[in-house]
Amino acid sequence: MLYSRLKINFISTPISTEEFKKSFLYDNRYSTYSALLKVIESQNKKLSEDIHENKIPRAFLFSNFIFPNLRGRKFNFHLYLTSSYSEVFSALLKGFSKLDAISINNQFLFKANLEIERYDISNINSLTFLSPFILRDKEGNTTESQDSFTNLIKGQIKRVADALYENNKIKSKIGDFDVILNTSGFKKKLFKIKKNDSNVTTYRAWSATSPNETIKFEGKSKDLAKAIALYYGVGDKTNFGFGMLGLPKGDQDAALQV
Repeated sequence: MLYSRLKINFISTPISTEEFKKSFLYDNRYSTYSALLKVIESQNKKLSEDIHENKIPRAFLFSNFIFPNLRGRKFNFHLYLTSSYSEVFSALLKGFSKLDAISINNQFLFKANLEIERYDISNINSLTFLSPFILRDKEGNTTESQDSFTNLIKGQIKRVADALYENNKIKSKIGDFDVILNTSGFKKKLFKIKKNDSNVTTYRAWSATSPNETIKFEGKSKDLAKAIALYYGVGDKTNFGFGMLGLPKGDQDAALQV
C-alpha cells in the first residue's frame, strides 16, 4: 500500500524574524487553507468550491511550515501536502507546478522546488506529528485529559474508516488495531482561525513536545489504520492544518519508493 505526499520548498525574505515566526508558526492556518484553495481553483474551480462547502470530507492535509533554522535574512522552509482524492492531489500538483509564489498573511512565499514523495506503508513502523491535532469524543466534546488520547485517536480512525466503507472508498470494514503513543505528553495551545477581523474562531489543539514523539499502530488492520491516519489525519478540522502525521527519518529512508 503506497502513500504519496507533496513537499513544497519555499524561500522568503521577511520583514523581521519575530513577525515571520508569529505569522507562520502560529497564526497562518486559515490563510494557508485559503492559499491552497486558490491553487486548486486555478486548475478546477468547481472542485475548490466543493471543498470549501465541505462536500468533499477531509479533502486534503497540510503540515506546519517546517524550518531547518531561522537564521539569516533568507529563510528556506517547506510544507507537506497530501490528499486521498486523486483529483485534489492532481490539482495541487499541477497548480504548484505552474506558479512561482503564494501569498500568506501578506507575505509572499516563493517556490524553490516541488517534490513528490511516495512510501510503502508496510515499511513504516511509526509516525510523527507534523501539525497540532484536535481531538473530540463521538459526542463532539474536546478532551482535556491526555489519558484518553489513545482511545480517542483509535475511535476517530474507526469512524473515518466506517464512513469510507459506507461510501465505497475502501473495500472492507476496518478490523482490530491498537494505537501506541511514544510520548512524554503533549502541549496545549489555543489557535485562532481568523477569516477576517470580525470572524475569529479559537480551537484548543495539542502539539508534540518534540520531533521524537511518535504514534504507532499494531494489530491485523495496522496498515489500513496507518493509511487512514496519513491520508485523512488525526482529529478534527484537518482542512485547517490540524492532524497531519509524518514519517521518522529512518522510516522515510526505508519506505521511500523511487
